[in-house]
Amino acid sequence: MDIIFGFPQETFGDRIETIKFMQEIIKWAQNHTCIIFYLYQGVLFKKMPAPLGKEILKILDRWEAERKIFGCWRNQMRLRTL
Repeated sequence: MDIIFGFPQETFGDRIETIKFMQEIIKWAQNHTCIIFYLYQGVLFKKMPAPLGKEILKILDRWEAERKIFGCWRNQMRLRTL
């Protein structure tokens, strides 16, 4: 299952709801991929990524270390700032 964070205009509350959903599905399913939303140069929303916040990043770090999630989300975070 692919889980995407950081859509334009996504709120912190939206991300908390996503984290709660992930906490439930991690218990009974495997191979979750975490994706950080980013756009290519020249796209209108390029300047509007929603910041994820330190709390969300800590959770993703922990789940990755526990091998509960996978993906290139760190690289995608860097691409958001280019």
